[in-house]
Amino acid sequence: MDNRHDELELILLAVQEGILSPADIHECLREREGREASTGKPDPRPLFRIAVEKGLLNQDRIDGLVARPSAPRPGVTVVMIDVPMECPSCGMPLSLALKQALGQPRCPRCSVVLRTRRAPAPAEKPPSPQGLLPEEVRKAAEDPRNRFSKYVLVSRLGLGGMGEVHQAWDTVLQRRVALKFPRSVGEDEIRRLYVEAQGAGRLNHPNIASVYEIAEAEGRHYIAMQYIDGATAEKRIEAMGAKRDVREIVRWIRDAALAVHYAHQNAVIHRDLKPQNLMIDAGGRVYVMDFGLAKVLSTAGDATVSGMVLGTPSFMPPEQAAGHVSEIGPASDVYSLGATLYVLLSGRRPYEGLSVTEVLVKVLTSDPPPLRQVDPSLPPEVEAIVDKAMRKPREHRYSSARDLAEDLTNFLDNQPVRARGTTVTYRFVRKLARYRGQLITAAVSAAILAAVILAAALRKPSPPPPPAANPMEGWPAFFAEYRQALSADTFRADAATRLLERAERDFPLQKSLLDEFLSGQHQVVAATLGSLPRERWLENREKAGRYREWLAFLKKDTAAADAILAWRGTCTILIYVHPYAEVRGPFVSALDPGERFTPLNLRNVDISDGTIEFHHPAHGAHPVAVKGLRNGASYVIEGSWERREEIQIREGK
Repeated sequence: MDNRHDELELILLAVQEGILSPADIHECLREREGREASTGKPDPRPLFRIAVEKGLLNQDRIDGLVARPSAPRPGVTVVMIDVPMECPSCGMPLSLALKQALGQPRCPRCSVVLRTRRAPAPAEKPPSPQGLLPEEVRKAAEDPRNRFSKYVLVSRLGLGGMGEVHQAWDTVLQRRVALKFPRSVGEDEIRRLYVEAQGAGRLNHPNIASVYEIAEAEGRHYIAMQYIDGATAEKRIEAMGAKRDVREIVRWIRDAALAVHYAHQNAVIHRDLKPQNLMIDAGGRVYVMDFGLAKVLSTAGDATVSGMVLGTPSFMPPEQAAGHVSEIGPASDVYSLGATLYVLLSGRRPYEGLSVTEVLVKVLTSDPPPLRQVDPSLPPEVEAIVDKAMRKPREHRYSSARDLAEDLTNFLDNQPVRARGTTVTYRFVRKLARYRGQLITAAVSAAILAAVILAAALRKPSPPPPPAANPMEGWPAFFAEYRQALSADTFRADAATRLLERAERDFPLQKSLLDEFLSGQHQVVAATLGSLPRERWLENREKAGRYREWLAFLKKDTAAADAILAWRGTCTILIYVHPYAEVRGPFVSALDPGERFTPLNLRNVDISDGTIEFHHPAHGAHPVAVKGLRNGASYVIEGSWERREEIQIREGK
C-alpha cells in the first residue's frame, strides 16, 4: 500500500463503507500539509496512516478493507470526493477530486503547488438529532436489532419473491428511506439487486422513485431508495371499493406512462409493470417502483437468458411470456401498462388460470375479454385505448409509452382518442390471422374445386379444357427454401436474390406473409445487435459481419453492426507526468475537465489510434502518438517535463 493509486482505493473504500467522512479526509490532508510545511520535506505517511494516528481509523478496519475484492461489484459507481484547495500565491480557489489532490496539483495560473483550503470556523454545535427524531424512529432505535449501518429499521413495508423492503431512518442525512434487501445471498439475487440500482439509479424523474445508494454493510447488500408515504395502486383501488374513479385511474397510468417513456429514452426497460409496482402518495402523485427485473440496453446488466420467463404472467406481453428476450423492448412495457389499466378499471386480470403455465398459454394463444364486456359502464374510448396497448403484434400497439400517455390525455381532456374500438368482425379477423397460412391454402383449394365444378356444369359437348393450374403448387417447398436462404443466421445472397424474384413471379398472394417473415427477422437482428454488451463484441464479430451483410442486402440500417465490426476492444493506460499535466485528446473526452490531470488511470478505454496531448502552463504542450494497442493490455506513459522527450507510451508488465 505504498503508491498513490492503492492509497486512493483504500480511502474511497473507507468512505463507501461509512468509516470515514469527507470531513475526515480534509482533516488528514491538512495534517499532511502541516507536517510538510514544518519539516520542509514531503510527508511519506499514506493518508490512511494519518487517519490511524488521529484515531479516525484502526488497523482492524484497514485489514478488512484490504481483504475486500479489488474488482468493483456490478453497477457500483466509485465514490468521488471533492477537496477544496487554493493557491497560496494568487489565492485562486479550486475544487479537485481526491485523486488529483493526492498528486500535489499545481495552480493553472501560476504553477505553484496548491494547498488544502482552510475550513471555515465551526458554528455552534447543533443540538443532538436524537431529540429531533420522530417518535416511532426513537422507539425503534432503542432496540439494537433495529440498527443497521447508519440506518434505523422502523418497519417492514413488504416481502416479495426477490426481496424485503423496510422503512428506515438515515441517521446521517436525517430522512426516511426505503431499504431493500435480497431475500438470499445467492449470486443471481445479488446481481438483480445491482441491476435494479443500475437501472433506476440512472433515472431522475418526478414519477420514478429515486435510488440514493447501493452498498454492502454488515455482510448484507442493500439499496437505499426514496421512501414514498402512500399506497400501491392495487391498495388504492381496494380502498375505492365498487365506485372506482375512472378519470383518476386513467391519470395514474398516464403519468406512469410518461415516466416509463423517460426510462426508455435512457435505455431502461422495466419488464414488471403492474398495480403493485405503482405507488400513489398522499397528494396523488404516481411513482414507478421496483426495477428489479429491468433490462438495461447495451450493457451487461440484464440477468436474463433466452428462454427464461421473468415477471408477472397476467401482465406480460406475448414476447416476454414466450421467453424471447431479444424481442423485449419499449413496446413490452406499453403492453404491461395497458394490462395494468385493464385490472385497475375492471377489477379482474386480463388472463386468469389455475396455474402459471395456464396463464402463460392464454397470453400466447388468446385475447382477454373486452373491457366493456367485463364492466359495461366503462367508457368505450378507454376500452379502445386498452385494446390498442395490449395488441399481440408489437407493431400494432402504441409506438411508444409517450403515445399511450398522449391518448390517455386526449380522454382526460374530452378530446377524440386515436385508438379505435374493436368490433366483433375485427376480433374474428384477428383469430383468423393466427391460422392464415392454413386458411389461405384451404381457400385456394376451395376456389379451385369450385371452378372445376362450375366448368363441369357449364361445359358444352366439346373437348374438355386443360385443367386449371394450382397457384399454391410448390409453395411448401419454396417457403422452406426461402426461410433458409433469407434467415439472418443462414443468409445466402445468391439464393436470396433468386428466391425474391420467384416469390414476386409465382406467389404474389403470399407477399404479406413473406414481408412479415422478413420484418420479424429484422426485429431479431436489431434487438440482438442493440443489446449485445461491449465486452462480447469481439467474440461476436463473425455474427455481426453476417448480420451486416443481411442488413445491407435488404437495404436496412447497418450502423449497429458497423460499430461492432469497428471496435478493437479496451485497454488500461496509466499516466504519470511530473510535476503534473493536463491531458487532452479522445482518450479522456468522457472525463470531467477537472479530472483530466496526472496522475491518471484510464481503465477500460476504447482502443483507437491517435494522440494524447499533455499541457502545462509553464512547460507548454507535448504530444504522444498512440497506435497498435491490444485488447486487454495495460500501458504506461511516464516521465517529467524536464526530459519531455522521454515521455512515451510503453506496454506495462
